[in-house]
Amino acid sequence: MKNLADMKRELQIGKRLMLVYRFKPLETPILKEVSNVQGNGIYLITPDLGVVNPSFLAFPKASLLEITKEGIRFYDKGLRDLTPEEKTIRDNEPKNAEQEERDALSDGSVMYWTRRAYYRLCNADYLMGHETQRGMSYDYETGKVWDEKVKGALCLEYKFVNKEEVEK
Repeated sequence: MKNLADMKRELQIGKRLMLVYRFKPLETPILKEVSNVQGNGIYLITPDLGVVNPSFLAFPKASLLEITKEGIRFYDKGLRDLTPEEKTIRDNEPKNAEQEERDALSDGSVMYWTRRAYYRLCNADYLMGHETQRGMSYDYETGKVWDEKVKGALCLEYKFVNKEEVEK
């Protein structure tokens, strides 16, 4: 398998997967079976535990997937440094110490709306840090950008399993 389309063709009803990693390696892998398929994800049941209420596994962006012949890895979005353009936008953010003091004393929000208009004009709302735009959001704590195009931490890993292997 090379891409998301190949994976979608592979994950048909009845296909069995072994969950081996869920934010950390699992001591005992969990057998899952595809019970329904949609364009944006699959429904999984846990047949060996008798769990027939399916859980939904949404497909993330292809950039957050790693697909091999052995299985699938799902990653969280990752942090990246600001690009030179993003640094310029952040450095040129409107500042007015006098107005900020007035806003603080009067519970006003003039500077908030001024900055919001500035970031919107730059088509970089995500750099304000309050919302996600085009899969990106600014992280004030690190001064970096969360970006869906960058692989972050491993979240889930499934290994493909043949029915014959499970029955052994």
